Amino acid sequence: MFNYYRLNNSEQAVEVADNKEVKENIYKLNLYYESMEKFRQERNRIPSILEWKTIHEEIALEKMAKAYPDLIIKQETMIGSGNLPKFKDNLYRDDETDLWLIPTAEVSLNGLHQGKIITPASLPKSYVARTPSFRKEHTSAGRDIRGIKRVHQFYKVEMFKYVHPDDSEEHLESMIDNARTLCDRLELSSKLIQLSTGDIGFQSAITFDIEVWAAGSKEWLEVSSISNCYDFQSRRNNTRYKETQASSTIFPHTLNGSGLALPRIWVAIIENGQQEDGSIKIPEVLIPYTGFESI
Repeated sequence: MFNYYRLNNSEQAVEVADNKEVKENIYKLNLYYESMEKFRQERNRIPSILEWKTIHEEIALEKMAKAYPDLIIKQETMIGSGNLPKFKDNLYRDDETDLWLIPTAEVSLNGLHQGKIITPASLPKSYVARTPSFRKEHTSAGRDIRGIKRVHQFYKVEMFKYVHPDDSEEHLESMIDNARTLCDRLELSSKLIQLSTGDIGFQSAITFDIEVWAAGSKEWLEVSSISNCYDFQSRRNNTRYKETQASSTIFPHTLNGSGLALPRIWVAIIENGQQEDGSIKIPEVLIPYTGFESI
């Protein structure tokens, strides 16, 4: 069904944000914006491992719609995604308003059709969003809690789909291929791991992790987790779908996946690109954006 190991392929490419923007803008993010227009303008300047053009035209061949989801959400949306009540201790919350910071854009995207009936012939609905993710990481332990491998705030691109139940397995394979293609285009060797029942998330029916090899630390780093949640989330959110106007409603399946998380990808690029003299070779596809071939 799946090719579990995928080796380095330097002929493929992915577009990334200019490093100068990284230096200028990465520390400028505020949790509050005076207006949605200002919010969008600021977020569009925040750097990411991927530009929107790449996500929309290169990866999302299925025409994923760009979404600008909320970063602060209500408790009911967090419950609908399955993050509450189980992961309460790992989430950031404002006690006064009972509003929550998203641990991933999946939560907000999962609430887009909460309490609604999706119109006939409109599935699949495919979304892609780039947001910060906020996590306390209380469930983590050991050496990976330090440095940039595991941080309380990081950026990632999230893919999310509402699909007909008969098609969800096919869409799972498609999302896995999208994420692995990104690793290929960054010239990173990757492997695919199917998680056991005891390791998957509360809301997930099946989950695959994608890991890339970091040559310096000599370990595989998880950079994407892709899950099929079947109708678990749509039932909790009361998101329904009609195949025809006259038919009864059904619960669509939801799928989510990272494409990709920035910090560990950056670690892998640096470590795999390090040369004997200590310099770091920039992947060929990034040179047009960095303006130089090595650090």
